[in-house]
Amino acid sequence: MQETVLIGELELDKVLDIEITQTRKLAAHAIPGWDGDLVQDLGEGAAEIRIRGIAHGESAGQRLEELRSAFGDGTPLDFVSSASVATEVEQTLLERLDVVQSGHLNGGYLYAMTLRRYVPPPEPTIGGFSAEFLQDLDDLNLANALEAAGGFADALGTAQGALDAVNKAMDVLEDAKGLIDGALELEPLLSAMGAVASSAK
Repeated sequence: MQETVLIGELELDKVLDIEITQTRKLAAHAIPGWDGDLVQDLGEGAAEIRIRGIAHGESAGQRLEELRSAFGDGTPLDFVSSASVATEVEQTLLERLDVVQSGHLNGGYLYAMTLRRYVPPPEPTIGGFSAEFLQDLDDLNLANALEAAGGFADALGTAQGALDAVNKAMDVLEDAKGLIDGALELEPLLSAMGAVASSAK
């Protein structure tokens, strides 16, 4: 039975076989005095998928060029397969692409490719919070700060007006004090002139 395989939007021609290899990442730690090692399970490794098939017909060259373009981009591609061995794989990265042109196939091509299962990385976190949440919080704090700054500016404007009025009042008082001080300095002179005028009579 011929399997149907789609990589991105491209349906592969005449898939002959699909082979998938799954591994677990195991770290072995040697412990002095122990029989054997301490083995730590680091989770499942990226599944490796190998596909072989034949591309033929007028559009075979164009399809292979699309595969080469996808390989060159290096972006994750959706993966759909009718084969039960690859049902858990949703996205893949093209790791290797081999193409053989043979005169025995009347212009057809033999192709083989190796793909790796792709799982999107988790969102980065800072102190247990996602970066997106922290950005939203930062934006909210900025909006609140701008609103508070606006209120402070209004209050500062009102206070500045009051301060200007106080400064003007202080200037008037200084002018009045100057007049009074001047009058006090003239008082002895005026008294002396008054005494002279009295004796002249």
